[in-house]
Amino acid sequence: MDLNSFLPLLQESAENFERLRRWIGRLVEEGALTQSEVESLDLDPTPSADDLFDAPIRPLVVAFFGGTGVGKSTLLNRLAGEEIAQTGIERPTSREATLYLPAQGKFKLPPGLPLSKIKTVFHHNLKHEIAWIDLPDIDSIELTNRELVFLLLPYIDVLIYVVSPERYRDLAAWGVLKERSQAAAWLFVMNHWDEACEEQIEDFKGLLKTLGFNDPIVLRCDSRPDFRARKPDDFGQLEEILRDFARTRGTEQLAWKRAQRRFLQLTDQIAALTETLEKKSKGVSHLRSRWRELWKKTVEEVSPLLAGSAAISARQIAAQGLSANWNPVLWDTWTQKHLLDALDRLALEADQPAICRELAAYRDELLKEIERQVRLGLQQSLAAPGHWLQRHLARALSVLKYLLPILLSGLAGYQLVLGYFREVYLGIDFAVHSALIIGVSGLIPHLACRLLEPSLEKAAFRGILRGLRLGFAHVETEVEQRLERVRSRLAELALEGRQLTGVVGDAARRPLLLSPPQGQPASPLLDRMLAATSGKGSLEIGTRYGGEFP
Repeated sequence: MDLNSFLPLLQESAENFERLRRWIGRLVEEGALTQSEVESLDLDPTPSADDLFDAPIRPLVVAFFGGTGVGKSTLLNRLAGEEIAQTGIERPTSREATLYLPAQGKFKLPPGLPLSKIKTVFHHNLKHEIAWIDLPDIDSIELTNRELVFLLLPYIDVLIYVVSPERYRDLAAWGVLKERSQAAAWLFVMNHWDEACEEQIEDFKGLLKTLGFNDPIVLRCDSRPDFRARKPDDFGQLEEILRDFARTRGTEQLAWKRAQRRFLQLTDQIAALTETLEKKSKGVSHLRSRWRELWKKTVEEVSPLLAGSAAISARQIAAQGLSANWNPVLWDTWTQKHLLDALDRLALEADQPAICRELAAYRDELLKEIERQVRLGLQQSLAAPGHWLQRHLARALSVLKYLLPILLSGLAGYQLVLGYFREVYLGIDFAVHSALIIGVSGLIPHLACRLLEPSLEKAAFRGILRGLRLGFAHVETEVEQRLERVRSRLAELALEGRQLTGVVGDAARRPLLLSPPQGQPASPLLDRMLAATSGKGSLEIGTRYGGEFP
């Protein structure tokens, strides 16, 4: 296969897959989604028919699929031109897969395929453009047959579904197979055409249309050994289709069709994950209001107990003073647990790994943050105790209790000197009254200053309460900020998911532009050989009616 024109698309595909891997890695690493939520996105390389051959140019891989007794091996022998596959009820291929490969091809069996269940036959007379696979009967009671078919499906280019006039309606097994291989190219052969009629062909086409084939290729074949007795059929057209498919780079087109289908599937999966991220992002806004309710209720429940603990601590500080290594003992085990339970309840209601991770990281800091705010509030309160008016009055009275006695003493001395020069005797009454007024002028401001002096215990109590309020407010704000960070990351990842949806979707809708070799046109039948829908509804109908379409 000449992949020169296909390499840019493969390179772009690899780049998109690498970008997807990084995005999914961030989803799990940052806790936006769990590992189980992203497991549906399979970015590993899918096996293909290229893995069967160790050469840049390989043959077309065609497999025969169908029920027991429909003539798969007989049709294979006719296509090969000689008896290379055993026929009959107990043929070996009923329980194993047989690969009929050109002898000149460099074949390799990929790891993971059961060697004991796969028989390889090299033949010199086979058409070199095509490698055949005779699959085991899918309708056998042997469950290993179906498992083997499913293992080989990714390595097949074209599946020839062989039916007979008696069993062409038995499509339940085919529906299961089609569900597992949406990107395969399909050809349908009504074998034993000598026993069928045209109405059965039309009926078969109608059933295939319900399964997603808008214009299925249904061919008639009469593979009886006596070629002179054969009824005119479409065997020559079957050979020409396979030959043209191999010659017109049908394998390249099929590979890109498979990539397109995988891109479309990834687009839907990425869009679903993006919607989940957007829903979680919107849910964080509700969690912020829910957190405010939880924290407000928690603070109201623990406040009475904390007020009692604050009063005890204030008395200790008033008696012993505030040391540099003082640690507030404000809460017992129940109070601590109650405060931390608010975070745990929020994490439980959120049920998001990213939020749980953020809250778990802050859980050990919650009590420490409240303690820091209590220490800060206590230091500020003790540095400036009491009300500002109380402090200013006390400062003024502390000055007056010295200033007034001095002024009054100066006035009494002035009167004494003035009386001396005037030769006036002031008497005992003057001395007693002067002493009393001087004493009272100092005593009253002193007593008032003592009364207005702030209480160290009250200041400490108010400081602790203020620190608690600040600590509670800081915890509430910090949790909201952490929730907002989670919401921002979810929104950012969702935006990147939307961008990836567009990139992968554009890649899936892009046509494959090939320059056909030697002027050969691209295969015009490929679209007819691919199913347009998943066929789930038809499968349900077939199951409902016992595995046969009505």
